[in-house]
Amino acid sequence: MIRAVALIAGALLLTSCGSRGRSEANQNLTLDQAQKHALEYLNEALGALPAGVYLSDNLPDSPAGNAFSHGNMVPCDETPTGPVNLGVNYWVPGLPPASGEQYVDAIVKAWESRGVQVDHRRGRPGSSYSVYVNAEAGYRLSAERRLQRRIGIGGVAVLHPADSTAESRHACHHRPPVGGRP
Repeated sequence: MIRAVALIAGALLLTSCGSRGRSEANQNLTLDQAQKHALEYLNEALGALPAGVYLSDNLPDSPAGNAFSHGNMVPCDETPTGPVNLGVNYWVPGLPPASGEQYVDAIVKAWESRGVQVDHRRGRPGSSYSVYVNAEAGYRLSAERRLQRRIGIGGVAVLHPADSTAESRHACHHRPPVGGRP
């Protein structure tokens, strides 16, 4: 289960810095702005889902080892001043465990209404299902059905923070408040 969490977060980070779906670094965003804006996309996605869903770093009925951490920064290259990925990832509890691709597709449709473009879809029937989208400059989003058919969503901002130091670039920043749908 811990491995599934790492795969979700890792896939999103790698596709942001990698050649496929590479996002440009945003020179103007601060770390806090990037984190807040990525969360706006994730909270907006909740509006496309049934009432009672919310963003959580843990699945309520799963071991604590399935937690995401928020605000992690991963360098895109080995230079201490190069661009970084700032990632936020959450589970979406409140959906039936057997839910299928329709919830992932509903999330993606909400993002598409905002003008994002689907980069690629990946998955097999009865297994994992992932959709990666490119949002505005510097942002990459994902919606995935993974662990025990649970839904996870994430966002990465690729930025080149002028105010970062080698130490702060590898630190885990404060966990932002998350929203829910009544």
